Amino acid sequence: HCLAAADAGRLPPRCPSCPATWPSTAIRYALETEANKARYNAAVRGLNELRAQRARHDAATVEEMRRLGVRACPRCGARVEKRAGDLMGSHGCPNMTCRCGARFCFECGRLHVPGRPPPCQCAVGHGFLPHDAVLNNYAGMPDFQDFVAAL
Repeated sequence: HCLAAADAGRLPPRCPSCPATWPSTAIRYALETEANKARYNAAVRGLNELRAQRARHDAATVEEMRRLGVRACPRCGARVEKRAGDLMGSHGCPNMTCRCGARFCFECGRLHVPGRPPPCQCAVGHGFLPHDAVLNNYAGMPDFQDFVAAL
């Protein structure tokens, strides 16, 4: 079971009948031979390298998305895009309301909890769009009608 889990990339190995992970002493005992230990360790190294590559790729993707004006909602991970700036280089405040209902700052990514002071100073004095308006694609909000119609 231990080698099959390692070969399939399911590390650390877990008990087949419950979600508990195997302690290292059980793994060493289950592997018995040096050949099995070498095979297991090779699988662990390979999985660690894949995880490291994914982390580097994820970081590069996040940076590219930021450059394009897209941020991930800190609650659900959905991508939120802020409309490109006008000739003066700005458009609206950074306070965003995600479709999941999270309210966050587009600039720093901090979540805002209603009823509490803003967690950042990026847009003091600005409010958030109502969650219902976001879910209804900004229906009834005059500032967004032309924008939505142009999509």
